[in-house]
Amino acid sequence: KIDQLLPQGSIAFTTALRGLQDVFHLHQPGKVSIDSKENVIKDLLRAIIEKRASTIDYKKTTEAEVKRFCFHPYSILFHAGSIYIIGFQPYHENLIYLALHRIQQIEISGEIFERDPEYNLDDFLKNNFGIWHEDPVDVVIRFDELVANTIRERIWHHSQTIKQLDNGEIELTMHVGPSEELIAWILRWGIHAEVEKPDSLRKQIQSVFEEGVKLYRRKT
Repeated sequence: KIDQLLPQGSIAFTTALRGLQDVFHLHQPGKVSIDSKENVIKDLLRAIIEKRASTIDYKKTTEAEVKRFCFHPYSILFHAGSIYIIGFQPYHENLIYLALHRIQQIEISGEIFERDPEYNLDDFLKNNFGIWHEDPVDVVIRFDELVANTIRERIWHHSQTIKQLDNGEIELTMHVGPSEELIAWILRWGIHAEVEKPDSLRKQIQSVFEEGVKLYRRKT
């Protein structure tokens, strides 16, 4: 594939890369194995392309019972080491996410579904920090000088603005849903990040830290 894209004089370079498995590598700790889902992926792609209503057998967790329901698959989304299927569930009349590795079986019917003409994956995700939806609010997080450069050099959300403070710290502002994914991301920075707004999110972070302190004190 690379050979087809590069100019003729670059062939020697791409030839030299062959057999060097360590040149390119995708490292994703916590990624989900989908080794047994090859047929499920093929059927889902066919259902998406042909707009065919399907019956899904799905387990929310390893211990949960299998649920069977009708599903209209729209999109396949790669996110944080997992693959998700976004589609319409006629019974509840709303869009849902399904984790690919939890789909036990898919049966494609002969029924052709009508895809929502207003559905757009970018619009569907734009106010989310990850994939789970919460109504967006203005979130302001202050980062200390130790991690300021790491925060500044990346795009965390399309709405972000960054304000440089006199003491070397920065303020990151985003209009984003305060989901569990956002909370987990903030906690990742530990004492180097402090939520300034909204107060409800600040209290949630504070509560998590307090419960964590209780947990570790209990075992000392």
